[in-house]
Amino acid sequence: MDGYSLKNRTFLGEKLFCLMEKAGAFLGEHMWLWVILNLTWGLLGTSIGLLISGVIFLLPVKKTYSRVYGVPRVMFGDNWGGLSCSFFTFVANNMGEEWTEHVTRHEIGHTFQNAVLGPFFPFLVMIPSMVRYHIFRIRRAKGKPNPDYDAIWFEGSATSVGSEYAERRRDKKVDIA
Repeated sequence: MDGYSLKNRTFLGEKLFCLMEKAGAFLGEHMWLWVILNLTWGLLGTSIGLLISGVIFLLPVKKTYSRVYGVPRVMFGDNWGGLSCSFFTFVANNMGEEWTEHVTRHEIGHTFQNAVLGPFFPFLVMIPSMVRYHIFRIRRAKGKPNPDYDAIWFEGSATSVGSEYAERRRDKKVDIA
């Protein structure tokens, strides 16, 4: 199948992964529908994202704004991961070009998940993703190994969908910052 589909993923996880890949590819070609879905069906995730975005914009830290692959990206802080808030992605500064590109694409993938999963997105992706991220940080701080971050369906499909979308945009040479 692809590099993010792992044999140990559950049956349901594999089905959700495949759904996200197919829907993400379709929405990537029809971004007008991505916008409409994020503002209607995905309004709960979008509202949470806008609330978080408002808090982040008020933080008294240096931020860098850009559009990457047609999606607004805000970079600030150091030594943390990324966050997607519907129409915005937030990524840490000073983590290296390759890491920043990977996280940006991954967070863009989460915006597609919000459009597809709508009101279920906070419960199926947003909350589990935040909890998982913090568990990984705690384990790493204690010197314990973590499984592959993309092993679970919602993280693997975010990386896969975001990367495929970015490559299609790069090939079209549109909105690349």
